[in-house]
Amino acid sequence: MAKTGQRREAYGVYYFVVEIEGERFAHFRSATGLKSEAEVVPMAEGGWNAAEHKLVGRTKYPNIVLKQGSAGPEMWRKRQRFISDTTGDLRRFDGAIIQMGPGGKAVATWTFTNAWVCKWEAPDWDASKNEIAIETIEIVHEGLALNGAGPTPPRSKHSSGAGAKAAAATTSAAKQAAAAAKGGSAAAKGAADAAKGAAKSAADAAKNATKAAADVAKDAAKSAEKALNKAVGEATKDIAKAASKAGVENFKPEVTVGKDGIKAHVEGDFKKNVAGVPVSGHVSADAVVNKDGLKATANANAKAEAGPVKAEAKADAAVSVTKDGVKAHAQGEASAKADVKAGPVDIHADAAAKGRVDEKGATGSVDANVTAKTQAKIGGMDVKAEAGAKVHADEKGSRAEAGVKATAEGKVGPANVKAAAEAGVTADSKEGVKASAKAEAHADAKIGNTSVTGDAKAEVTADKTGVHGSADASVAAKTEQKIGNTTVTAEAGAKAHVDEKGASASVEAKAHAEGKAGPVNLSADAGAGASVGPEGAKAHAEVSGHADAKVGNTTVSGDAKAGVTADKTGVHGSADAGVGAKTEQKIGNTTVTTEAGAKVHADEKGTSASVDGKVHAEGKTGPVDWKADAGAGASVGPGGPRAYGDIHATAKEKIGPVTLNQDVGAHASVDKNGVHAQAEGDVSAEAGGKKVGAQGEVSSDAAPKGKFYKNF
Repeated sequence: MAKTGQRREAYGVYYFVVEIEGERFAHFRSATGLKSEAEVVPMAEGGWNAAEHKLVGRTKYPNIVLKQGSAGPEMWRKRQRFISDTTGDLRRFDGAIIQMGPGGKAVATWTFTNAWVCKWEAPDWDASKNEIAIETIEIVHEGLALNGAGPTPPRSKHSSGAGAKAAAATTSAAKQAAAAAKGGSAAAKGAADAAKGAAKSAADAAKNATKAAADVAKDAAKSAEKALNKAVGEATKDIAKAASKAGVENFKPEVTVGKDGIKAHVEGDFKKNVAGVPVSGHVSADAVVNKDGLKATANANAKAEAGPVKAEAKADAAVSVTKDGVKAHAQGEASAKADVKAGPVDIHADAAAKGRVDEKGATGSVDANVTAKTQAKIGGMDVKAEAGAKVHADEKGSRAEAGVKATAEGKVGPANVKAAAEAGVTADSKEGVKASAKAEAHADAKIGNTSVTGDAKAEVTADKTGVHGSADASVAAKTEQKIGNTTVTAEAGAKAHVDEKGASASVEAKAHAEGKAGPVNLSADAGAGASVGPEGAKAHAEVSGHADAKVGNTTVSGDAKAGVTADKTGVHGSADAGVGAKTEQKIGNTTVTTEAGAKVHADEKGTSASVDGKVHAEGKTGPVDWKADAGAGASVGPGGPRAYGDIHATAKEKIGPVTLNQDVGAHASVDKNGVHAQAEGDVSAEAGGKKVGAQGEVSSDAAPKGKFYKNF
């Protein structure tokens, strides 16, 4: 029975907290289903009809139904864990519904055990209603208990305490004042004194009550801080245990509660086998909650190695919730590489991915690369091959490429052989698809005095403009041998080319010979070729020869050349021949040089021939030094016949102080325009720097002329 002057206040149904898996929720709208009901088993007893026995049967616990304003996916996630037996964490959990009293203290706790989420119900959406969206979660469990009734509720403002004492004191003083008032004026003074005493008593009571309230508030704050630190400590221990079970080593959780808010830091290293692969890494996180809001960061990195495969990953995230809004980002990257040797094949593969999400959007990229190389000796050939592929993708597009190439080099019999081939394809989200392939080969061999070479090449490309390709092939042979005193060199070759514009082919041959036959030096060249292509067919042939010899003082030489070409314009040819002789001899004091030659030329325009001769003599006859030149020639050709003759002579003689000079010359020619002749002469005498002379000229085309001259 309550004491006189006290009353016990009932608690409001609106002030409660739900705790699930150690996490408290104060935002549930309602929690129902806290019932414990036993099944009643009736039993009739024979011979006793006054009543029926009621026996205790199985105890039943209805499902607990929690309702809250739809504000996030937390409740759906809890249900999702128990959707099937193949996904999620199927461990059951314990929970509690806590009745809160004044000051936020727990006054009663109903705990339920071995529970799991059996039902989740979304709100009923209806645009015609102005209501809060309510979602429902239903929990099935196997036991319910009430743990403690909590502290005694605080008394109401009418209960005893410091305020009651103050009221009693005031009442007493009032009674004294009333009694004094009955006594008249003398009693008035007593009433005043009594009133003063009553006021002082009331002030002291109020002061004591304020101090008591402040002490209670301080004690409550200290108790709350101790309780929070204790809860944080227990939570930290639980987190450490969970981290240890998860394989996290050197785990260092730190939580501090102070006037600057709640600060938390956690970090640790982990080592774990995942599907037989050892994985190690480091994780850390920091969080601050204070009056300015929430800020949290997290970082993690990991490494794994399984045989030839090595992988690395790292990630970080940050979130801040302040009066300016919510800002968050998360980014990470991962890479892996492997190098494997399978027999003669070396294989390398690597891949990398990175991404970032923030308030601006999401960005990321993926790269992958694989290559394979091999080298082998097959017979006398060294063969190398390589293949590879690359892939890149990001928010701007993607690109993939793959290629293969091979080379072979070695000796096959007497031939040296080289060959190479490669092919590739690329696919670009912007540029489209491209493909290319090419191959080339070379072979050369020497058989006796003959060297043979061959080359071939082909390539093809395909892109959005179409398919393009070309092919080339060539073969050549060269030989050199000595026949007597003559060395003969011969070369021959053929080429072919094909592309989208058409095909062309050509063949060429040439020979060169040089040597000595008696006193004669000989050389000869011959060549021929033909080609066909988009511009039509062409053919050509050339031959040339040269001979020279020296017989006594005379040198004789001869040259001949002929060539012919054929193309779409027609057949064109020409021939040239020339012979020349030069001799030099000394007769007494006179040296005589003589040259003579003849030439012939023929082409489609006509034929021409010419013959020339010239003589030069110089010497000394007594006191006279003299020189003489004479020349003559004739030619015939498209311009008609022509003949000419020239003579020129000079003489110089010194008689005492006088020097005599003579210079005479004559020229004559005959052509289709007629006969032309000209003669000129100059005679002078010079002594002591003074000179006197006479000049004269006679021409068939002009009147004779002459003059006398002197320098004094």
